[in-house]
Amino acid sequence: MEVDLHITNRCNLKCRHCVYNSGEWFMPDMSIDAVKKLNQSFKQMGVKEVHITGGEPLLNKDVFKIISFLHQNGYLVRIQSNGSLIDE
Repeated sequence: MEVDLHITNRCNLKCRHCVYNSGEWFMPDMSIDAVKKLNQSFKQMGVKEVHITGGEPLLNKDVFKIISFLHQNGYLVRIQSNGSLIDE
C-alpha cells in the first residue's frame, strides 16, 4: 500500500491548471512531529511507500527530516516536486 502525504499547500509557482491555489497558504505545513504520529497508523495499514507531495514539498522546512524519518522506518519514499527549487 502507498500513501500520498500532502505536507504543504504552498507553492513557488502559480500554474493555471493546478488544483490547489498555488502560492496561497490555506493550511499550516505538516511538521515532523505530525508525521511521527502518523507512523503507527501507516504501519497498521501496511503502508510500504510514501509519496511526499504538496503544493511544492521542498518549501516545507521539515521536508528532509520527514524524508529521513520515513526512510529510517522502512518506507520507500518518493518526492513529487515541480523541480524548480533543485540545484547543485
